[in-house]
Amino acid sequence: MPGTGWAMSRPAEGRAPAVSLVMPVYNASSTVGESVESVLSQTMGDLELICVDDGSTDGSRAVLEGIAGRDARVRVIAQENAGPSAARNTGLDAARGRIICTIDADDALVPEHCARLVEVFERTGAEVVVFGAVCEPEDAASERIRELLSPRAASYASFAPELLFSAHAQPYAWRAAWTRSLEERELVRFPEGVRLGEDAAFLFTLYPVAHGIELIPDKLYRYRMVGGSLTHALDDPSALARKVAQHLGAFEAIFAEWSRRGLESLCPAQMVTWCLDMTAFDLVRLPAKEGAAAVARLAQTLADVYGEAWAELPRQQAVRRTAQQVADAAAAGTGLTLGKIDIVRFFLATRGLRACVQRVLR
Repeated sequence: MPGTGWAMSRPAEGRAPAVSLVMPVYNASSTVGESVESVLSQTMGDLELICVDDGSTDGSRAVLEGIAGRDARVRVIAQENAGPSAARNTGLDAARGRIICTIDADDALVPEHCARLVEVFERTGAEVVVFGAVCEPEDAASERIRELLSPRAASYASFAPELLFSAHAQPYAWRAAWTRSLEERELVRFPEGVRLGEDAAFLFTLYPVAHGIELIPDKLYRYRMVGGSLTHALDDPSALARKVAQHLGAFEAIFAEWSRRGLESLCPAQMVTWCLDMTAFDLVRLPAKEGAAAVARLAQTLADVYGEAWAELPRQQAVRRTAQQVADAAAAGTGLTLGKIDIVRFFLATRGLRACVQRVLR
């Protein structure tokens, strides 16, 4: 890729643009106009924006078609409602750019987003570039989220476990861009049917198959902390069982894709720890019936991949203890119960002292 001299102007008729941006849209008429404008006002014009209207009922499609009528770089694809993953996949199928990335219909790009990506891809020859983001409003985001969206500069010639667990390269698929050569070789797609954690499931496949991953600290994306979004709505206690079920669905999607690609042996200790970290604090809050079903599903998922001794895999003693408690609860057909000391030790092992103190002080 270095030395291609990608143009900074608008794409010529019939020529593939430098950058394709895929935007899934569902009932976003109040925000999508500003999101699209953040793309069209990039300092680099050699791009296309593929907007996939996922069965909107609020006039979003009319807004998009109006913009497309004024700017040929915008393409609108309409489909029946099938969820954000299906909408993104439709857009990926249609993308023609030499660099591919996504944007949500309630977020925005900083003006230098595309130009900076082109420069990094051209200079490094990486197949994936990961960047940071700012939260808007900033005080609506926890310090943990702000930290996760602040990667440090790093280069990886091939996959390393820290990309998934400690390098601040996930969650959120919109903070990654990848090349058409990777797209055509690997055909990485979002898991349809998963509506929470689908970003993580996508990245958990993208990173292991990429040849060259570049992390840059630049905050190129504006992540709007919308109170009505799915992620924030599922923080409501009444939706806790649905949240856990969606996380379990994301785990299953990751493992199914890894199995299909022969990646089952990747970082087993870290994967068990991550699955527990994503669910344990919610499992202990579920009512008995829902808790027992969720614990059984989690234990079975991990046993299917790593065998009946999966609970022995985590490296930290506190995490192994929690893993064994999950395994024991599954065997007994009960929900997960953790004492306060066990919760604190698990939190310290998975999140660290600083995060533990922050949680106590909230």
